[in-house]
Amino acid sequence: MTKIQGREKKNSQFSPVYQPSLLAFQIQQFFTFRTSKYMEGIT
Repeated sequence: MTKIQGREKKNSQFSPVYQPSLLAFQIQQFFTFRTSKYMEGIT
């Protein structure tokens, strides 16, 4: 329990730095998924 709480505290502490990179990662994942689906449709 304390491990999880400590992790959450750390995340909220670094939130301003962490969030944009997370968003960029999600966008990258989305476009990778879209591209792979598109390539599947072509072949």
